[in-house]
Amino acid sequence: MRWRLVVLLLGAFIAALGLSLLALSQTRDDGALERIRVRGILHVGMDASFPPFAWLDRDGAPVGYEVELAEHIAAQIGVRAQISNIAFDSLYDALQAGRVDIIISELTYDERRTRDVIYSPPYFDGGQLLIARALTEEGRGCEIEHLSQLLHGRRVAVEWGSAGDMQVRQLQGKPARYFVLPYPSAEESLAALVSGEADVAIVDAVSAHQFMATHPNQLRMVCHLTHEPYVIATSARSPRLAEAIRAALETLQREGVLDRLRERWLSTALASP
Repeated sequence: MRWRLVVLLLGAFIAALGLSLLALSQTRDDGALERIRVRGILHVGMDASFPPFAWLDRDGAPVGYEVELAEHIAAQIGVRAQISNIAFDSLYDALQAGRVDIIISELTYDERRTRDVIYSPPYFDGGQLLIARALTEEGRGCEIEHLSQLLHGRRVAVEWGSAGDMQVRQLQGKPARYFVLPYPSAEESLAALVSGEADVAIVDAVSAHQFMATHPNQLRMVCHLTHEPYVIATSARSPRLAEAIRAALETLQREGVLDRLRERWLSTALASP
């Protein structure tokens, strides 16, 4: 009996030790932040083919919202940013292979990847917005559960097949309480709102910003109906670097830099997600 007890205790100790070592290995840092500071460069992966967030100018240099965001983040760490233009489908592979330190490329949170990457807080919300004409008396706040009542009797312009289109059709009910007007693009949906063909429109935030930049004082953003937060990905092996990215974003938000970036590249400020 005594030997059995010793064996059981030893087995429990080994199991506990194994769990402790596993936890330690999961929290161990690979030193990425220190290497970045030594070399003075933050390698940033992005697909530079999605204006206004990132694209290549005539000289082949990356420009755009996320390029400038990467530069600000690098400056917060005390280094400079070096952009690697990588096809979107290959970005996570490049991160895991160590070819880049972080990814900034209109990424949205993906729970399936959280074992391999650490996501930052969001720097932009690309979700669906309810848009109205500037002089209408639509409420300035709305909640998704009250959307049917908010749209009651109205003509709602949407991009056919978009998230906004699917959402309003699901909530429409029988009989229809409002009229869904599908258009080939978000821009055409907003043009219908300007012309008076529609009473309100539901489009993604990026399209709304870009359209409103060329139609000043004609439309206004009522509220977000859905949220699509854009986040930065860091390897799960680099928790200290991930923390530095989080702290940098917090500073940029507090100092108004994120708002200025939205104003510069998207022309109309949008409240933080």
